[in-house]
Amino acid sequence: MADTTSGATSLANRLRVSAIAREDRVQSAFSDGNDNTMWQSAWSMVASINNRVASSPSPIDPVLLDIDLHDLWHIYWHGAINTDDNSAKLDLLALQIIQLRDQGVLRYQTPGGAVEVTASNGRRLWTDLPFLVEDMMEHWTNNCAALSSDQRLSGAQFLANIAAAGAAADDALCGIALVVLRETLERPRPRSLLAPTDGDDKRGMGDLTIADLLPAANAWLFTAGYKLVMLSDSQWEGCSAEVGGFGELVSLFLQDSNCPPCLDAANYGVRAAHPRTIDVGVTTARGIQSPAMDLVATSP
Repeated sequence: MADTTSGATSLANRLRVSAIAREDRVQSAFSDGNDNTMWQSAWSMVASINNRVASSPSPIDPVLLDIDLHDLWHIYWHGAINTDDNSAKLDLLALQIIQLRDQGVLRYQTPGGAVEVTASNGRRLWTDLPFLVEDMMEHWTNNCAALSSDQRLSGAQFLANIAAAGAAADDALCGIALVVLRETLERPRPRSLLAPTDGDDKRGMGDLTIADLLPAANAWLFTAGYKLVMLSDSQWEGCSAEVGGFGELVSLFLQDSNCPPCLDAANYGVRAAHPRTIDVGVTTARGIQSPAMDLVATSP
């Protein structure tokens, strides 16, 4: 009973420390902007985790380890969105994640030999980068609308960088590209001029215009476009149907009685992870014109 109470107290204290650190990190990264040093904070945290595992006489509690990992990806996200999209520091943040994965499997020593360190979901540190994909997907889907235009572009560029480098197993990060492209090109949105916007916590995805999202889509296509094409050619299905599902414009086209048999919903819709660029091209060719295509065509 005492051990259970002690464990619950330890977890509560750790969560409290995490919440305080996250709030401080958000404010610090935002105020420092392109001069933020989140890359140093992240690498220091990695070293701390490695040292704690190496010096621990017993296995690390995976629940506490999970908190560390979520905090680590939180550092990278806020470092990225507050760094200029064309800054070498953004490349450094992406490079660190690749270097982290390439550290291989973290192990601790027991009398019976070395044992792999895993998170609560069974993923290994650091080879599997536990929770990276889930956390980055959550950061993007839950926060991208509230970000300023500069932050949104930097976040998209960072994610495209690590996805193009194959950071995650099965290229699962590319599911974020499908979300970006669907929201930009497959949903009815108002058109507007490309213009800088400030962050707004009250803004939701439905409030964004095509121009708000086009820079993010362009970052993905420019940086990871070749990988997306390869995944499409191999009929990649590395994400859920919710992530890879069609937007309203493509769904409308697939319901068309004149839709070619090779593209009908039964044969094509099941390939939920196909890059949306293909769908948009088909949609435009069939006459269900996306306003985004007009904007792209008329952009200088």
